[in-house]
Formats: sequence, C-alpha cells, structure tokens
Amino acid sequence: MSGRLLGFVCVLVLVAPGLVGAEIPPMISYQGKVTDSGGVPVPDGDYPMWFTLYDVDAGGAPLWDSGDTLLALAGGVFNILLGAGTAGGGGEEAG
Repeated sequence: MSGRLLGFVCVLVLVAPGLVGAEIPPMISYQGKVTDSGGVPVPDGDYPMWFTLYDVDAGGAPLWDSGDTLLALAGGVFNILLGAGTAGGGGEEAG
C-alpha cells in the first residue's frame, strides 16, 4: 500500500507544477433571453447586440466591450462568451 502511495505522490509532484501555472481564460459565459414588451420571445434570427463590462454597478469606466456583435437567437435565447477577442471589440458567439 505504501508503494502505491509513494507512486501517487511522485506523479502528483511531477504534474502539480504544470497545473499551478495553468492560466484561466478571462471570459464569462452569458445566456440571455430577449422578449417583446408583452414577454413573448422575439422571432428567431440574427440580432445585433453590444455588451459592455464596467468597473462599478452604476456609471464608472468600461473595462471591456464586445463591439457590434451579431448573435443568433432561437426562441429568444442567445449565448455569448464575454471577454473573448480583444478589449474594444470582437465577442465570440458561444452557440
């Protein structure tokens, strides 16, 4: 049993440094639903949208924006990865 434990510890010591240095992508997966004033989902299709992330709840300076982004809506629902691309433009559709 101690041989297995020693083997596990050796593998962990070799693998762990690579995991510690792994970088987490600075992106947020966001899903939303677009409806009309009566709460009915908008018709399926491509819709232009613009997303902006700010440093505070109200007002403040923008930290990132998607630029003009065309999203496909189905049943009023869309998905996007905010933070994809470069600051100031280029959100990538997530599906």
